[in-house]
Amino acid sequence: MARQLGAAVPLNPVKVDVVQEVMRLTEGPGVNVVAEAVGHPPALKPAGDVIKSNRSKMLIVGWHQQTDTYDLSAWIKSPIIYSS
Repeated sequence: MARQLGAAVPLNPVKVDVVQEVMRLTEGPGVNVVAEAVGHPPALKPAGDVIKSNRSKMLIVGWHQQTDTYDLSAWIKSPIIYSS
């Protein structure tokens, strides 16, 4: 289904380590945009692990019905740059 929706490289987390495969495909830096639409808390951590920098975007559209906690500091990949 992912391929039908336009995914160039669909990754099945049951079959591959998604973080490792994304880093291999990007030759290390990760991605600029990630979408998490599963709605299952364990899917959110790898989504944060593959973003490239603070300028990367995470689109979280899944409805997470289970209570969970996340270490958001792990998603900070580089210093936040503020310019006035």
